[in-house]
Amino acid sequence: MIEKEPSSSLPSVSVLVTSFNNKEILQNLLPQLLSEEYPEELFDVIVIDGGSEDGTREWLTSLQNSNLRVILQDKNSSRSSTRNEGICSSQADILIMLDGDHTIEKGFILWHAKQHQKRECIVVGLSEFSPNWRYRALFRYLNTRGARKLPADQPLPGRYFLTRNCSMPRKVFDKVGLFSEEFTGWGGEDLELGVRFEEVGIPIIFESRARALHHHHRPLNPLLKNLELYGEKSVPLLIEKHPQLYRELNLHRLEKRLMRLLMTSAVYHPIRALTNLLLPFYVPPVVFDYLHLRQYGKGYLKSQKC
Repeated sequence: MIEKEPSSSLPSVSVLVTSFNNKEILQNLLPQLLSEEYPEELFDVIVIDGGSEDGTREWLTSLQNSNLRVILQDKNSSRSSTRNEGICSSQADILIMLDGDHTIEKGFILWHAKQHQKRECIVVGLSEFSPNWRYRALFRYLNTRGARKLPADQPLPGRYFLTRNCSMPRKVFDKVGLFSEEFTGWGGEDLELGVRFEEVGIPIIFESRARALHHHHRPLNPLLKNLELYGEKSVPLLIEKHPQLYRELNLHRLEKRLMRLLMTSAVYHPIRALTNLLLPFYVPPVVFDYLHLRQYGKGYLKSQKC
């Protein structure tokens, strides 16, 4: 339970929701956001839809609420450009970013706002995958990565910054710039921005009480394919901009003979097959660590041969 704050002490807030073909989830999320116990005159919700084809656009334009704004893009643009459009459309003190495949718990906006009353900071909220027995082991692993690996009061390194549930003062973009629109593939744009926050000394903190549930359930094989594309397209750009990420992303391990052996198809495919069989039960975290590094490492090495 959280105590109510006097309106005069609260910052104005825009919740920027990026969406593509998320109609069913948005139909749950938007009523949750618009009914949050936060002064109506101090917050709005801005939905940026990237060319959805599932009826989202028609449904959004039918809604009538003074605290809701809708931006309809002609096509599914990169996540960087979609978020940048949302940032530029708001005049609020605080921007909360939330992916449109989430739902939230009560107090979501206020828990974000309370952290920004204390200091200038970046807030990473809690984003957990909603339960699904088919992927139990994978989601258990993903739900314990990043900020969950560190003590609650420890600032996060820039590489742990995630945009699917986060917030920041709008004015910080005057210091570091917007999302880099050079990232057009899967992933990397949030990590790169997080490193820029870290480099200018803005603390990144974790607020577990600003909780959201992630409802996009991607099976293991498509996830691993995306990681390979991330390694090929995004990781080289990350390292070009921030060379220290070569070690922080553990790419130096690829130079070791043992890791080269573990990256071979003869090792990888049996491990992946066994992991898929065990997903409803238990898989040691080290196995997922290996699968992740192997895939984005493979993509990165491929990019270096071009």
